[in-house]
Amino acid sequence: MNSMFRHLDRIIIGAEDPEEAAEAWQVLLGLPKADGEAAPALQAGRVILELQNVHDGGREGLLAFIVEVEDLTATVEHLRSSGVVVSTPQIEEDGRDLTAAIDPVSTHGVAIRLVERSGGSPGAIEGRSSSPK
Repeated sequence: MNSMFRHLDRIIIGAEDPEEAAEAWQVLLGLPKADGEAAPALQAGRVILELQNVHDGGREGLLAFIVEVEDLTATVEHLRSSGVVVSTPQIEEDGRDLTAAIDPVSTHGVAIRLVERSGGSPGAIEGRSSSPK
């Protein structure tokens, strides 16, 4: 069977001061800022390191990672048939991406989101079913 996964897309890291953390990571790793991102983010090859604010003493460190898939509906069906707990795919607000979350119970506590990118303009993915068959 061909791999359902295209590549690691994004790593989300919690920080009390995301701007300061991004600057520190830039110096430590020599990574450039990622263009067009709402949150402070760095470009590491094809992977975006996104730094999100943790509020009120929330947990700093790895919060989640996002994996791009070829066909989210088929991936969700396959994972569910293997006993993995996965949310129903949802179209993101911009209408470009279809996403689902794997329950951390199925991943030994690691938050993993799956994304199918349309590569198109806003609304491009709206013709897709937002729930697995």
